[in-house]
Amino acid sequence: MTFDGKSYSFHGNCSYYLVKEIIAKHEPTVVINNHDCNLPDSSFCPQALNITYKSYRVLLTQRKTSGLVSNVAFVNQKQIFSDWSNSVLRLTGRELMIILEIPEIQSQVRYRGSSFSIHLPNSLFGGNKEAQCGE
Repeated sequence: MTFDGKSYSFHGNCSYYLVKEIIAKHEPTVVINNHDCNLPDSSFCPQALNITYKSYRVLLTQRKTSGLVSNVAFVNQKQIFSDWSNSVLRLTGRELMIILEIPEIQSQVRYRGSSFSIHLPNSLFGGNKEAQCGE
């Protein structure tokens, strides 16, 4: 569901912008990488979420090991194995959900593998965000 309440399906092997500013002020972007899964009852098959903010690239994805699927997080191509934070980003959780917080812009991404949510404050992003742009 989009910020304005519309529902969309994500099909095919492609990428979609989920968050992008119209006029660059804070410059966060969120891109979903999708893959073909051929499940008739699935509206989308996410492969990964890519979040970019300042000089940081965060990748949230899943990895299958010994038949078990687990959430995995990378910051600037370096895997993060436990809760992690610096002066710009905070990553918490792992098993069922990864939460990425960007306190400076009061934003949060919750990643569950097959579902996710993105929270942006209207006071900073109202009227200045666009999304659902396929690549």
